[in-house]
Amino acid sequence: MMSFFLNPWTMAAGAALVSAPIIIHLINRMRFRRVKWAAMEFLLKAQKRMRRKMIIEQLILLLMRCLLVFLVGLLFARFLGFDPLQGKETRPTLHVVLLDDSPSMGDNGQAGAAGTDTFAEASKQITDQIMPAAAEATTAQRLRILRLSNLQDLVNPDVNSEPQQINGTLIENVRSQLASEKVSTVRGSLVKGLQESKALLDRVSATDTARVVHVVTDLRALDWNTEGEGISQVVQELSDAGIKVHFVDVASPYRKTERKSPAFSDNLAILELKPRNRVAAKDQPIDFEIRVKNFGNTEIKDVAVQFFLNGQGNIITTVVFPQIPPNQEMSQIFQVTFNQTATKDDPLAAFNIVSAQLTNTGSDSLMVDNARHAVVEVRDRLSVLVISDIANPDRRDDKKGDSFYLRRLFQDAFGGINWVAGTPDSLDRQDLRQYSAIYLLNVPSLNEKQREKLEGYIREGGGIGVFLGPDVQPETYNNQLYRGGEGFFPVPLPSEASKPLTDEEKLKRTLSFSKRILLRESASKSHPALAGIYTNDRGVAVKDTEIERYFYFANIDRHWPIARLGRWREDRSVQELFCLPNERPISEFEERAVKLIDAIKLKYGEPKFEKYRETVDDLLLKIRNTVGDTRNLPLTELARLLDRLLADQVNEGDPKEALLREFWGNPELAEAKALAQSLRDSSKFGDPLYIARRFGNGRVAVMTTTVGEPWTDWPSLGGAAAWVAVVTEMQKYLSGGGADVNRSVGTPLVENFEMGRYKPVINRTFISADTTKPDKATQKVPVVREDLKTQPLDTKDGALQLNFTEAKQPGVYLFKLTWQKRDSDPPGSPSEKPEYLATVFNIDATQEGDLRRTNSDDFKALAKTAEVHSPDDTGWLDTLKQKQTDLSSGRWIYLVLLLLLIGEQAMAVRLSHHARQEDLAIFAPSA
Repeated sequence: MMSFFLNPWTMAAGAALVSAPIIIHLINRMRFRRVKWAAMEFLLKAQKRMRRKMIIEQLILLLMRCLLVFLVGLLFARFLGFDPLQGKETRPTLHVVLLDDSPSMGDNGQAGAAGTDTFAEASKQITDQIMPAAAEATTAQRLRILRLSNLQDLVNPDVNSEPQQINGTLIENVRSQLASEKVSTVRGSLVKGLQESKALLDRVSATDTARVVHVVTDLRALDWNTEGEGISQVVQELSDAGIKVHFVDVASPYRKTERKSPAFSDNLAILELKPRNRVAAKDQPIDFEIRVKNFGNTEIKDVAVQFFLNGQGNIITTVVFPQIPPNQEMSQIFQVTFNQTATKDDPLAAFNIVSAQLTNTGSDSLMVDNARHAVVEVRDRLSVLVISDIANPDRRDDKKGDSFYLRRLFQDAFGGINWVAGTPDSLDRQDLRQYSAIYLLNVPSLNEKQREKLEGYIREGGGIGVFLGPDVQPETYNNQLYRGGEGFFPVPLPSEASKPLTDEEKLKRTLSFSKRILLRESASKSHPALAGIYTNDRGVAVKDTEIERYFYFANIDRHWPIARLGRWREDRSVQELFCLPNERPISEFEERAVKLIDAIKLKYGEPKFEKYRETVDDLLLKIRNTVGDTRNLPLTELARLLDRLLADQVNEGDPKEALLREFWGNPELAEAKALAQSLRDSSKFGDPLYIARRFGNGRVAVMTTTVGEPWTDWPSLGGAAAWVAVVTEMQKYLSGGGADVNRSVGTPLVENFEMGRYKPVINRTFISADTTKPDKATQKVPVVREDLKTQPLDTKDGALQLNFTEAKQPGVYLFKLTWQKRDSDPPGSPSEKPEYLATVFNIDATQEGDLRRTNSDDFKALAKTAEVHSPDDTGWLDTLKQKQTDLSSGRWIYLVLLLLLIGEQAMAVRLSHHARQEDLAIFAPSA
């Protein structure tokens, strides 16, 4: 009973006072009074007729007076109701606030009138809404605030200490601390944040303490798309543990109940700034690619990208994007020439940092993703190691030698490249990290130690180019270099190379004017090993004919026929770029061609196909005549006709091409189209010629023929221009290994080094440029160079391992290792020498630049037991106050008291000892 009142003893006193009107009434009844009346007749009649009525009225008056005393007692006792605990919390509460400080929280595009960003709105929500509401509770309220980027408690740095209690002092302290906090550069995981919150709450007793999690975030769609299932699972675990979860969406404009998909700010971001090569020669231009994306719904025009080389502007030409449509990504290629190399006093000067900054960004709302950095190591000259001419090292100047054409290209055409000839034994004796690329030309085999050394070189970002030839031992390649797909060699070799062409086959090829080298698929044009062939200096696509016209004149007489079977076909790291035409007898395809013709004619008899029939019939007739020709025409003739029929890889401007594409778009022809494509591919494409592979951080390129004579005349005759272009791009591709690693700040860097080769410690240096503060006079920006602490290397699986997890700022992190001489090294090798590893970290613009917000229905589906609120939705804060509501908080009881007082006074007057005029007239006429 006592639990029904906040002041129960006051109610007990009030209950006793209820009897006061009754006692007073009884005392008054006991008093004997004499009243002299002039007319006894009136008194006798009045007493007889009015006795019952007077008693009832007096009882009503007495009840009203008792009720007044009772209600006043309820007010003083603060009556809570007959179920005072319903919806109220009487236990102390521990609040964990998970503050999202990811880069996207810097969004200021549609923030409040003060121009604050989303992070400032989140801080305000904590200090002006959540904490004050909790402070009003009648029970103890304690607080932890975790930043999502590092999951450290801002209020209680020592997680083992008792959380502080929420009061006015703590609110002001937190407000002051959050005012100095900034948005992090690191993207945090909501799943990990919720898991850490649960771990902290699990430390307290669920019986004695209520537990609440507040996630203050911008509730972006991308987080819920990538981590939705994980978030759903953790939220359910929190709910099952009796922990209430509130999500507060602080992004602007505020989330509304009636709008399922909230509006979001426009944003522009640099997704990538990538050099084509990780190592460059001094005064030699290298290509850079920059990719910019418009994440918003508004087209942005004349977006400019300003560049700084080692902090100096006006060296690299500004790139301009005339327009970037909504939700579209644009890229451009530009060139940079470096002239700064290492000096004796400053060996780190070899690492040149290129910084990009977006300008003229229109309605862009997120500034942190407008800058990006890249690093290139610049040397006086680059070196390539070429393993070739094993049996006849004196034939290097002979056109039939394995290295003749490649060496002439490197020494005559390429600037800044030092050609180093060697044998497989060179791999044992040399440090391979000094080479920008290594070539294996017709190498018969490698032993296990040499293979391991090459694989380690590739994994660390090196490039290997392989040209096969007659000396290659396929069994050794398969067992050592391929190893079922685990080795660096991308494909298994057949038991023997192709047979030499007969004179008849050579004549037949000569009479067929068709390409001798084919692009395997259109998508290969964008592969890093070929992109420079099919684009101009600005990265704009050019017509295939500019390079592929030379493919008509390249004769490849012999090669290693790689079968398109097995694991390598499913390996996404392996891509076939060029292949040879199929030169099998055309008669082998006659049956399939007839089947295709019948399948098409079976479907196109309907009237709606009338407009296509003449064009299609003409091509079908030519196909039938070609496969049935007794002259046994080259198979390329059939492939050419099928290409024209499908019109999916041909774009010569013929009006019939569009008509045929429309023809194949009819769903009735889906089965026939599949037959046509299969027949075209099998008749057109022969064995693979050029295969590329990513292996670790490095790259591998394989040509299935020799680098020159005697198997091919590609480098020497009519196709030489194409050969030079392809090999030039191959060299760029191989020396660019590791340059396209798009690392984000906050992600770990793990690198392995050879045990015993290096000292087990590493020194770190950080270099960056603040592109937001250019000096207008000098066009320079501040360059930060900071020497960091020495870090010991771990030992794992017989190797030294670098585990670096402290990349928190965008820029270049340089690691200095100490190479040390071993007994097996050649005489004259230095006892020690420094080696460097440069890694660039940038803002995760791909993830953080997308400011779209999660749909309300998606939120409800994934976080069923959680609630989502907006800053202007303050109703839910009442649940944090946990105040027990009594009668004094309502207005109705005061109205009842007023009415009772008025009624009591009226009844008192009515029942006072005053005869009414009408009574006298009725009961005492003589009066």
